[in-house]
Amino acid sequence: MTPSLLFGSGGTPLSVKSSDVFEAVREIRQLGLGCMELEFVQRIWLEKEKALELKKLAEAEKVVLTCHGPYYVNLNAHKAEKLNQSWGYITNATKIALAAGVRSLTFHPGFYLQDDPKAVLQKIQEQFEKIIEALAYKYEVLDLKNPQIYFSPETTGKASAFGSLEELIQLSINLNEKYHCQLVKPCVDFAHLYARSLGVFNQYEDFAGALNKLQSGLGRWVLENMHIHLSGINYGKTGELKHLGIEESDFNFRAVLQALKDYNVSGTVICESPKLEEDALVMKKIYEEM
Repeated sequence: MTPSLLFGSGGTPLSVKSSDVFEAVREIRQLGLGCMELEFVQRIWLEKEKALELKKLAEAEKVVLTCHGPYYVNLNAHKAEKLNQSWGYITNATKIALAAGVRSLTFHPGFYLQDDPKAVLQKIQEQFEKIIEALAYKYEVLDLKNPQIYFSPETTGKASAFGSLEELIQLSINLNEKYHCQLVKPCVDFAHLYARSLGVFNQYEDFAGALNKLQSGLGRWVLENMHIHLSGINYGKTGELKHLGIEESDFNFRAVLQALKDYNVSGTVICESPKLEEDALVMKKIYEEM
């Protein structure tokens, strides 16, 4: 079977003038797109009953759903109160995401806070384990023998934030080995990696190298189930500043698409540019013509 790479918007398409998520899913299908990300970045606005209805609609419309958890997560927080809040954000987002049939949940794992990066990786892993085990054993919504969702911590665009590709691959390896399943994998925001590198990570060889690292570290299954973010972006001395239209920055998104094509990548490409579905359709067209 030919691998399938779906394109869609980060949140409700701009052409939808209401906040009705059901209308948003229908519009994605009408536009000829294949996926949409539920944006819980400010708050978890979807209730379980509606999430169950949304799952049925998305399946009927053949729209794959992903989800972005709250921005306020920091699994390296120094204060217990902040850690507890972070657990709650991820746990609650996961419960709703599972009810909605979401394929992959992404979030920003945390910040270094001037701590040693290796120690940060260890702490974030320990906190993540507590969340996974609470979902599996306390709330009984996560089946570790057959997970229905991927946790996909996102590559980050600032040097102050935990989330290099290498860190996330190692985090994923550690957790998948612990739970003996394919549960965790990076959400690769290629524009973030470009901004994090201050523009250095921007050639076909860089993007192909990232895919090679994913495959060698985690296995071919990762390239067959990728959760990708793409947009234009600008950056300053510390990394990411602002997402831009796909054609409005020097980020070489066409080379990313070529690498995805060459490596037969499957999964979802979520457009996070301010133009959302417009740029998603541009990328889809370019990709299909390659």
